[in-house]
Amino acid sequence: LVAFAMVLLTIYFSVKYESLGMFFICFIVLAIVFNWLVSKQAWFTSRKEYYQHFEKINENEINSILNYTNVYDNGAVYNNEKHYYTSDLDIFGDGSLFNLVNRAATPQGRDKLASWLIAPSTKNIIPQRQEAIKEIGQKNEWKLDMQARLFFANKSENGELKSFFTYLNTPLELPGEKWLSKYIIIGPALFFILLIVAVFYPELKYGAIGMALINYFISSYRHEYTSKTDLIAGKIGDTLKRYSAVFNSIEGIEWQSSLNASLAATMKQQGDKSTSAAIKRLSVLINNLNARLNMMLGFILNAV
Repeated sequence: LVAFAMVLLTIYFSVKYESLGMFFICFIVLAIVFNWLVSKQAWFTSRKEYYQHFEKINENEINSILNYTNVYDNGAVYNNEKHYYTSDLDIFGDGSLFNLVNRAATPQGRDKLASWLIAPSTKNIIPQRQEAIKEIGQKNEWKLDMQARLFFANKSENGELKSFFTYLNTPLELPGEKWLSKYIIIGPALFFILLIVAVFYPELKYGAIGMALINYFISSYRHEYTSKTDLIAGKIGDTLKRYSAVFNSIEGIEWQSSLNASLAATMKQQGDKSTSAAIKRLSVLINNLNARLNMMLGFILNAV
């Protein structure tokens, strides 16, 4: 609220003293401060959610021992009356084996666990899985932390990631993409040069205003493509950030069992970046797109 009030004062004094330079310098500084405050609030919110989830998964482990209940999916969707043993042995559904052992928050994790219970494994893979599970069981703090980090996915929409991957594989076909990729470097540089020089030569302030209007026109002209991207990708930035933390946690462990080590190795290096770093970068790009929804920051970015 204080930062927002300072913006109003900046507008008042800039008009009073007819100083465009004062307006842009103060506005940029205040926008940075405002954005930092918003990001700090988001950090506190994410930590609060993490500890709430940490509490829930610990309570769930206690209830699982005492009452045989589980907040995770019971696998009823995988039940098949025609299967030659899953129905007879109560593999899926309430009070089933799946209901007792499942700790998979993601639909992909549940699918993987169900596939292991539906069909027999080869003789050599069974000891590897047992060794891997034993190692994870010995890392109790890490296991609970991982469950807390992933718990957000336990009730999330299953189609969110699928629609996002479909979008990423669809060509954008943005008109003028080649020259725009160069202009986003040249345009801001030219704008700031005009703004700085205008302090010494006031008549050039009209050039800076003209550049700002041109930039507004360009961003407005491409609004349809920005909105299309935001419609699909805009809501998944925070989700990707959460997955990035999950992958980073897996990459940071020195795994001893052969199965865990081989799975972790596929994440640690993808080209020149680890999986967690690549996902985090994508998350940052999407959240940067959402900066246009911030009234003050959006104003500056569109002008620049």
